Amino acid sequence: MGVATLDALDAHGQLYAGAGAAQFHADTLEGRPLNLAGGTDTYLSFRFQPGGWAEMAPAPGDSLLVDFYQPDLAEWRTVWRASLASTRRSVSQHLRSAGGDFEESVTDAPSAFSQFFRAMIPVAANYCADGFRFRFRNLASIPVNSAMPSRAGNTGYWHIDQVYLNSHRSPQDSTLEDVACTSLPSLPFTLYSTIPASAFAQLLRARPATEIYDSVDFDYRNFSHEKKLIGRRFVLYNLVKRDSIHNFSGGFENLAPFAEAHCSRNYKFDWNSLIGNEISIELTAFIDNEDAAENTPFRWNDTVRARFTYSNAYGYDAGSSPSMGYGLAGNGAERGAVAVKFTPLGPTTLKSISLWFNQIKDPKTRPAFKLTVWTDRNGQPGQKVIEELVQPPREPGQMGVFHEYELKTPVKFSRPLWIGWVQTADDVLNVGFDTNPAGQPTVSIRVDGVWSPSAVAGVPMLRAVCGEGDGIDPPDGPLAIEATRVKVDVSPNPATDAIRVTSSLDTARFALYSLHGLRVTEWERCGSSVAVSTLPRGLYLVRVEGDYGQVATVKLVLE
Repeated sequence: MGVATLDALDAHGQLYAGAGAAQFHADTLEGRPLNLAGGTDTYLSFRFQPGGWAEMAPAPGDSLLVDFYQPDLAEWRTVWRASLASTRRSVSQHLRSAGGDFEESVTDAPSAFSQFFRAMIPVAANYCADGFRFRFRNLASIPVNSAMPSRAGNTGYWHIDQVYLNSHRSPQDSTLEDVACTSLPSLPFTLYSTIPASAFAQLLRARPATEIYDSVDFDYRNFSHEKKLIGRRFVLYNLVKRDSIHNFSGGFENLAPFAEAHCSRNYKFDWNSLIGNEISIELTAFIDNEDAAENTPFRWNDTVRARFTYSNAYGYDAGSSPSMGYGLAGNGAERGAVAVKFTPLGPTTLKSISLWFNQIKDPKTRPAFKLTVWTDRNGQPGQKVIEELVQPPREPGQMGVFHEYELKTPVKFSRPLWIGWVQTADDVLNVGFDTNPAGQPTVSIRVDGVWSPSAVAGVPMLRAVCGEGDGIDPPDGPLAIEATRVKVDVSPNPATDAIRVTSSLDTARFALYSLHGLRVTEWERCGSSVAVSTLPRGLYLVRVEGDYGQVATVKLVLE
């Protein structure tokens, strides 16, 4: 928990001005001046992770660097660097030797981009003086895919943790005197990370009468080779009033060396006392290491926090710092759809939809898309309720935050709805994605007319903004036209010069594909004449897709 991340964004959350396909200097994390005069056997150690997620992994040629500052010469010098192999299955570390050359060591790992590696750098005598400093830097690049320009966004992540500088160490000094939290505390309300203020009372009424206790869980680990006496305690804060509203203990435990532990405690709090007030609740879990001095390294690892807030929206995500970018790409993605299921706690009206757009190199390349709301049909998106074509944000200041779209047609929201978008191009939309959301959000994607669960754990950063007012009623019951009943007629078939395609659907999209999956042409007018005289003779597929996901395919012979 709690790492320093170097990436391709500047201090304002924008891509660096020089960002491009070539390596460029990106972030710098610099320490304060230190007095190392007289120090012996001084080492700087830390752990680093290249990427964390495959989409954010450094590209070939990107690197993480460590520089030392020599006070008497008033100059910086690179003493260490690391890079991720193009296969993402190994990491190379280059350490400057006493002679000035870099010596390479390679560590193989099946998923090198998702694990931490240890670095141990000796601090030579010429640096051990008053005014010594060290810094981390990264060289990044933004690979450009002309077919999918929206992929050209923030990438090249390097996560850094457990930074430790001290004398009287050795290269074998690999253990840390640290007991650290390794997960966030669980919140009492697990459906969403944020809900409309008006829904809080409804949330409390929906709880079983027998549910008088809440529980909190979190994990922690002893990184030391010694047994530690650990205390656990918890505090509920009202961040609006800036005061604690409840405190309780989690007891004590003797934690064995290198052991992992789980703490679960019940507590009782009158949540009804908060109804009617603006509120943002923070639940904090503390580890009290009774054996540690106040200035013990990594003492700050003993605290983790989680928040639950009122807002005007339902949301699953944490509201900042996306884990990665999300969208559909490839064959069929130009009409692909993404939908997230939302279940209201009480009747309301869906007024707007908010999306978090990641920074990309050229915002003008991000395609338009259709905000869409569907009914729920047996746990999957059902009938389309509304669909509105919208433009993504184009200005840098509009990205890296939630962008709200007010619906032209608000929707009454008293039953589950699926909320998301339909793409108009095969380029990813690059929406923020939270891999550690509240609750258990259900995300479905549709490619080639078939809905299926998203293969990526987490949720797009999409929120359902609610309020008072009128709206249309979502249709109830089954789809008006079942996909299996779609009738398609292609005439003539076989054909030579032109064809006409008719369908039982009121509105539909038509496309002609080769047997290799290449889309030859497409149109939307039912019964219109489509010229085929210039196409090579052979077998083709006519595909018909309805507004509600219905799909039918008919073979066509050209002779």
